[in-house]
Amino acid sequence: MRASGEMRVGGAVRAGVVVCALLAALAVAGCPGKKEKAAPPPEVTPTVNEIFQQGVDAMRGNEIDKAVMSFSLITQKAHPGAPEIPHAYFYLGLIAYRAGNMELAVQNFNAALKLDPSMDQARLSLGNAQFAAGKVDEAIASWEQLAKERPNLSSVHNNLGVAYLDRNDLDKALEHLEQTVALSPDNYRAQKNLADAYRRKGMTAEADAADRKAQVIENRMLSQHPRGPAGTAAPAGPTAEMDATPEPAAPTATP
Repeated sequence: MRASGEMRVGGAVRAGVVVCALLAALAVAGCPGKKEKAAPPPEVTPTVNEIFQQGVDAMRGNEIDKAVMSFSLITQKAHPGAPEIPHAYFYLGLIAYRAGNMELAVQNFNAALKLDPSMDQARLSLGNAQFAAGKVDEAIASWEQLAKERPNLSSVHNNLGVAYLDRNDLDKALEHLEQTVALSPDNYRAQKNLADAYRRKGMTAEADAADRKAQVIENRMLSQHPRGPAGTAAPAGPTAEMDATPEPAAPTATP
């Protein structure tokens, strides 16, 4: 009888242990604080195309530091093996040019042209930066090459006219400036440059006629923009016609 009682007691103890274990499990399951934390979503790495577009958007919004950061990620190859984008170098050159850092501007424009020798914007701007740095002969070489490739681009003829005026080569200056106004008759800057070239050549009547044409253009522009648009009465010098932020060619490959 005693053994039987011990068996009953032992069975009860074992049953109690099982019940306690079940209760403990239920308590853990029902406690919100004991749930496992959800894994954080994986970080999404932007593509080179997306980084480039972020830079373009930042530049349009005049957020220059952000633009430089985005374009630099591309030029410094943050995505190993990704295709290089010439316009990233072009925009970095444009930013440097506007900041007055001509050495860096030339470096980036050359890098853009190395990747895409047909980029007219980069070659024109390269000459602008070289001219601004006092490297007139190098600027002439850049613009002469572009003029051969794009003979109907009025801005490059204007720039060459100004450069040859700087070199006091009046015949070549007149050749390019006359071609500029033939291609772009309403170009105020070119008309003023042409008047200057005529006057220095001793052609007073032609200079006065060019000045009158420039005045007509200016009056028309002022009537359309009473406050005076930027560049209405720009001083003689290389045109900034293509210095405005252009629409970039969209990258064709996404890593």
